[in-house]
Amino acid sequence: MLIKDFITRIRTRLKDTGSYKRYSDDELMDTINQEQNIIIYEFDMNVGHFTKQISPDDNALSLPKVMLKVVHSKLDNTNLSLRNYKEHLQNPQSSVHLMSFSNMQTVAVVPKDKANGNLELWANLCVFHKELDESLFVNDLFVSLLLYGCLRTILQAENSEVSLQKLAYYESMYKKEMASIKDISSRVKEENIFYSKVNKV
Repeated sequence: MLIKDFITRIRTRLKDTGSYKRYSDDELMDTINQEQNIIIYEFDMNVGHFTKQISPDDNALSLPKVMLKVVHSKLDNTNLSLRNYKEHLQNPQSSVHLMSFSNMQTVAVVPKDKANGNLELWANLCVFHKELDESLFVNDLFVSLLLYGCLRTILQAENSEVSLQKLAYYESMYKKEMASIKDISSRVKEENIFYSKVNKV
C-alpha cells in the first residue's frame, strides 16, 4: 500500500478529510514511521547480516541505518552477548562481548585487546519513509495493526472526552490485532518469512 493511500485511511478514521486538516502529511508520516518501526522490532523484520574482520585497532562496526536491536552476533563462530555502554563501563574487563553505542548505529567487540577475528552481526534496522508515493514497508497482514497504532498515537495528543474514548477503543484493537498476528507468525515454519531484501555485506 502506498503511503498516500494509507494516510487517506488514517484521515478517514479521524474525520480529517475537509479543506482544513488538523494534521499535516508530515505529522502523519512521522507517526507512520514510528509505529511501523515498532512492528519491525516486534516481529524481527528487516534483518540485515553484516560481517567485518576486526582487530584491537579496529574493533567497531558501523551500520548503514539505525538499529532497532541485535538479533544475533558471533565472533569466529562463538556467540557474543550484548551489553550497552553503561553495563560495559561497570565491568570493562569481563569476557569478550558486543557493546552497543547510544547512537544505535555502532557496535564494538570489547575488551579491545581480545577483539580479533570475524564479527558477524544480525540486526533489524529502522525504516524511515520520506515520500508519499513510497510503499509501506510492512505487507498487508500488518496494515490494520499499523493503522490502530497510528490512531492511538495521534489521539493521545487530543484531550476531548470523545478522543479519549476513541483512544481506549483503538488501544484495545491494537492489542487484539498484535496478539492475533503473533499467533499467526508463531505458526509459520519458513525460516526467512519476515526477512527483508537487505543484502549481506
